[in-house]
Amino acid sequence: MEYLIFNGKLLKPESGIISANSRGLRFGDGLFETIKSINGQLEFIDEHFARLWKGLQVLQFTIPKQFTPDHLEQEIQTLLKKNGHSKLARVRLTVFRGDGGLFDAADHKPNYLIQSWALPDETGSWNSNGLVLGIYTDVKKSCDILSNLKHNNFLPYALAALHAKKEKCNDAILLNTEGRLCDTSIANIF
Repeated sequence: MEYLIFNGKLLKPESGIISANSRGLRFGDGLFETIKSINGQLEFIDEHFARLWKGLQVLQFTIPKQFTPDHLEQEIQTLLKKNGHSKLARVRLTVFRGDGGLFDAADHKPNYLIQSWALPDETGSWNSNGLVLGIYTDVKKSCDILSNLKHNNFLPYALAALHAKKEKCNDAILLNTEGRLCDTSIANIF
């Protein structure tokens, strides 16, 4: 059985951790980073934390003194060890605001959830059958202050992934509001 970390506590996945009044759940009020771990080394960790901290500032979170990249990295390492993900793994760090309505958050401190999954050994290798990409045009990615953040409103990507599956593609490219290629549902094009 795998574990997760919620606000510093190691828990089983079936633990009830989020209230129905969570702004993260109700409004997508939060951010996330997906980090690859290879033999316990977190890939591009400085870049992930730089983007996360920029997002926390944009979304006007109040950052407690103990909420640091070093602290989160230690917790990620603890979770990887507990889950036995020592070779190749994907880590998702989700940060979100707690309870409250649209105008009355109980507080602006970040809640966080860390999860990890083992990846198959062939992850990252070239696909011998080629890559079939579609283009998803029904939703455009906005060009604004949120464009370069990984915020919890991931609907354009979720819909693009559903489109790719329906069209029997490996992935789908998203366009921005200017009609330019910007992302795929699961990868950065550039």
